[in-house]
Parts: sequence; structure tokens; C-alpha cells
Amino acid sequence: MKNTITSATCIIGLLFLQQTAQAQSPQDCQVIQNLINKAAQKKSAEPVEVRVPEGDYLCKKPIIINQSNLKIIGANQNVRLKIADKKNIPAIIIGSEKTQWDAKANDFVTPYRVHHVEVDGFKVDGNKENQSDECWNGHLQKSKKDKTPRGCTDTGESAIRNNGITIRGADHIRVANVVLNNTRSGGLVTEKNCHDLVIENMTAENNFFDGFAGYQTVNSVIRKSRLSNNNGAGASLDIDYSHNRFEDVDFVNNAHQGIFARGLQGLTCDHCTIDGSGQQGIFLANSSVKPCPSEVRILNSTIKGSGRLKKDEGHGIRLNDLDCEDTCVRNTNFSKNIAGDVSIAGKEDASVAGIQCKDSAKTKSNGGPEIDGKGTQ
Repeated sequence: MKNTITSATCIIGLLFLQQTAQAQSPQDCQVIQNLINKAAQKKSAEPVEVRVPEGDYLCKKPIIINQSNLKIIGANQNVRLKIADKKNIPAIIIGSEKTQWDAKANDFVTPYRVHHVEVDGFKVDGNKENQSDECWNGHLQKSKKDKTPRGCTDTGESAIRNNGITIRGADHIRVANVVLNNTRSGGLVTEKNCHDLVIENMTAENNFFDGFAGYQTVNSVIRKSRLSNNNGAGASLDIDYSHNRFEDVDFVNNAHQGIFARGLQGLTCDHCTIDGSGQQGIFLANSSVKPCPSEVRILNSTIKGSGRLKKDEGHGIRLNDLDCEDTCVRNTNFSKNIAGDVSIAGKEDASVAGIQCKDSAKTKSNGGPEIDGKGTQ
């Protein structure tokens, strides 16, 4: 049985949606949004696949995937999105773009959850040089007294930063084979209570802030990815980004840290390279409301060349507060970290030997499955 939809063919039995017209360059990103909207109307219990023809697309509005059970596949891993000049928008949002106050959680949350979504094969150019603000639509809060910027708003569109991909209030999400460059905020950001995310083969470079930022996200993994040359950290982790893993990830030449982390429990880096950080390779600290990260495990990794921009802060690992005690390394090489390999608040004799993992066979990481020295389960 076959039904025809404008610019798409839907084969009901295969739950497959594919645009048949050849892409013209550049097209409006609304073409992609229309395909997603038509697929979402099926309300299927099984994933509906949307295939987007390769080519160039100019985004004047973000692409929003706010329904479950969708696979958005870029043909030949070569769908190229560019944010139009002066639009101040995110490129792709997975999850609801809206938030509401939850008195029980004492926080803003999405009004519903989105699950089982896959995005594969997209390249984003955030065109940061021609954007004025990190908030969607540029609605930066202003101080009532002196009208100076105070940050993005708590709710509404402008609560979302102008990232390459934002995942919020979502679970069982896979993002693969994506390039997220030159955004006015971050490459990929997770927030608003996510779990069971798999991010693989991601490149995030030259972003205004971080390559990746994670908040309120658990039981997730980023693997086989490269976070480099970002103006902030390679990865910035805070507000309960807990029980998560980086596997085979390169954090290279980021202006601040390779990894900046606060307010989390359970983080594993396995077979990672942190190279050429402007300040520290890894920086762990208290937040205003949370203690220093705990259960941090650095396995089979390399940390080198820290302090490229600030030599006096160029430690391979810096544990910035007295309660930063539950961090250890195994089979990890340190070299050419300008201010030293390890720095611990309150300890003048900190060393790599002093933070070696003490368990002999396996290291239980991030509250999830145990992993051996090869990062396998």
C-alpha cells in the first residue's frame, strides 16, 4: 500500500518516508521541517524514517523534532545546514521547545518527554560571526538598573541557546555522524532531564563557548568524537550530569579546559586524549550548590600540553576544592603539562601516583556497567 505526500513518498508497511525530489542548493530548512512534521503525524509505535537529500540548506528557523519515534537521516551523511545571518537561532532541537514550572522539581521542565529519536548525517555551520546573541531570538535578560545583559531567560524560546543541537527532556536518543561548528553558543547541549543518550562520531569545533555542554543528564555516552578549538571547554559538565561516559573522544586545543566539571556524580573517560588545553586538561570544582564531582575515573587516556594559553593554570588535572577526593586514573599518560600533571587544593605534593585507582581488576564507572581496561562491557 502506498500513499503520496507532497515532496515525499510514504510506504506504510516499511514505516519509511523519503523525499524523492532532488535537493537544490541552497534550500530553506523549512523543507526538512515539513518532512519531519509529516512523519510525526503518523504517531507510530515504531520509528518512522525521514531521509533528507544531501545538499545545502539555509535555516531561518530552527529544525524542531518534538515528537517521538523518528529517524532523521541525512543522505550520504552530507546534509549541510547554515544559520542565516542575524537570525539568532539554534539549528536543531530534539525535545519540546517549551518549558513550564514544576513546583515539585523546583525547576523549569519540558511539558512532555520525547523518546526514540535518531539524527544522523548533518553538518551545521552556526555562522557565529553574523549572529549577535547566544539566546534564541536574542532575548537576553537585562538588569533593571543598568540594562546590562544578565543571560538568557528562564522560559520561552530565549531559554534555549543557539547551539548546533540541543537535546532537552528526552531519552533513548541517538545522534551520529554530525559536525557542529561555528555556533554562537555550543556545539551539542543536553538539558532538562535527559537519559540514555548515545552520541557518536560527532565533531564540534570553533564554537563560541563549548564543544559539548551537559546538564541534568544520566546514563549516557559520547564516543568516537572530536571536540576541538572551542572558545570555552571541550566539554562543560554541571548540574547533575551524572553517571555518564566519554569513550574514544579527543579534546584538542580548547581555549579553557578539555573537560570542566562541577556538580555531578559518576564520570568516566576511557581511551580519551586531552591535548593542548589553554588552561587545565581536566578541572573539577564545587558549584554554589553542589560538592566537587565524585566517582570520576580517567582510564587508558592521555593528558598533555595543558597551559597553552595560561601557563600558570596549565595542570593536567586540577582538583580545585578540598572535597575533590574521589577522582582516580589508570593507564593514563601525562606529558608536557606546563604547570604540572596534577594539582590538588590544599596539597603541595600532589602527583599522578597519588591519584591512581586502587581497585586491581576492574573499575566500576558512573554507576553503570563495569568496564575493563579495554573499555568493553
